[in-house]
Amino acid sequence: MGWEQLLNLNCEKIYRRVVIEWMSSLTRNGDELSGIVDGRCYSITPAVIREVLGVDTRKDVLYGRFSEIPNGRRWVVACNTIFGPDEDRALYEEYESDGKQYKIYEHWLMTPLAQILWEILFSELHRDSTLPSGVWPREIYLLHAFVTGDYLYSFALLMIDDIWNMYEDENQHNIPHGSYISIILNSLGAVSKDECAEMVSPEDCIVSRRTFGGLLFFSESSSECALYDDTSEKDQTFPKWDKWAQEREKHVEEREGRAQEREKRVEEREKKAEEAEIQAQERERRAQEMEKRAQEREKLVEEMERRAQERGKKAEESEIWVQEREKRVEEMEREAKERERKAEIRFQETEKRVEEMERRVEEKEKKAEIRFQEMEKRVEEMERRVEEREKKAEIRCQETETRVETEAQAQERGKRQIS
Repeated sequence: MGWEQLLNLNCEKIYRRVVIEWMSSLTRNGDELSGIVDGRCYSITPAVIREVLGVDTRKDVLYGRFSEIPNGRRWVVACNTIFGPDEDRALYEEYESDGKQYKIYEHWLMTPLAQILWEILFSELHRDSTLPSGVWPREIYLLHAFVTGDYLYSFALLMIDDIWNMYEDENQHNIPHGSYISIILNSLGAVSKDECAEMVSPEDCIVSRRTFGGLLFFSESSSECALYDDTSEKDQTFPKWDKWAQEREKHVEEREGRAQEREKRVEEREKKAEEAEIQAQERERRAQEMEKRAQEREKLVEEMERRAQERGKKAEESEIWVQEREKRVEEMEREAKERERKAEIRFQETEKRVEEMERRVEEKEKKAEIRFQEMEKRVEEMERRVEEREKKAEIRCQETETRVETEAQAQERGKRQIS
C-alpha cells in the first residue's frame, strides 16, 4: 500500500491545543483543508501529507480514494477474505446512534492474519483511541485491500476525508489522525517553541504477541509459516520467504538499537516528567484563569445578547417609525400633488378672469373713446351754437343800438320840430 513509513514515525508528542484550534476553524477547498492557529492560516493538502509522513510511495500504479460500499459483490468477497468462506458473518452487534443503524462485527471471527493486520491498522490510524471491541465495515474493506492488494488506496486522501467528515459531524468528538495532524502542523511552523506538548508512550502503539493475550500462536518450518487462533480454532499457513529471515535479522539489530534509544528516552522521560509536573501545575493555574475568563465571557455574552435583543427591539421600532414616516411622506406628497393640481386649476381660472377683465377694459376703453369723441363733437356743436348765438346776440345788440339811436334821433327830431 505504500503506508509503511507510518510505522517509523515518532508520535510521542501531541500538541493538543494547536490541533484543536486548527480543527475549530476548518475550511475545505477541494482536497485542501485550512485552519487558523494563533491568527495564521495553515493548509494541509495530500501533497503535504505525502511529503511529511512519507506515505503513498508506490509509483507503479495510481492511487484511488477510499469509499465505503455498504453491500454488493465486493462486500461478499471482502468478508470471505477476512472471516473465511465458511464463517458465520451474522455475529455482529447492532445499535442506533443519532437516528442511524450501525453494525460492529466480532473481531475474534477474523482469520489470524486479519487479526494481526487489524491491530496494526488501528494502532496506526487511531493512535489516540483505545482499541474497539469489534470491527466496523469500513475496516473490513481496508483489511481486504491490505490482505489481497487488489485495491490501492491513498492514505493522504483517506486522512483528508476522515478529518473533514469528523468536522461536519457535530456528534463526533474524537479527532481522527490527531498525532499526524500534530506532526504536520509542527512541520508547517504552527507550533511555537514554548508550546506545551502531551507525551504519548510509544509502547501504546506496539503490536506484539502479548497484544493477543497468548491466544494467537506462531510456528514455522523450513518451507512455511503458520498462525493458529486458539479462540476460533482457526489456522492459517503461508509460504516461507527467505528474505523475511534477512529482514528479521535486520529488525533484531534495529530493535537492539531501539532498546538503547529507549533507555535514553526513559532517562529523558524522567526529566520530562519533572518538567511535565511543573507544566501540569502551570496548566492548572492557566485552567483556573481560563475558567474565570470563560465565566466572564459568558457574562459578557449574556450582556451582549441582552443588548442585541434591545437593539433588535429598537431596530423593529425604528423600522415601524420609518414605515410610518414613509407613509406620512407619501401622504404629504399626495397632498402636495393635489394642491399643485388645484393651484394649477385656480391659476388657469385666474388667467381666464384676467383675460376677461382685460377684454372688458378694452371694451370700456373703446366705449369711453367713442363717448369722448361724441362729447368732443357735442362740445364743438355747442361752441358753434354759442358762436352763432353770440353772433345773433351781437346782431340783435347792433340792431337794438341802431333802433335806440334811431329812436333817439327821432325823439331829437321831434323835440326840434316841437321847438
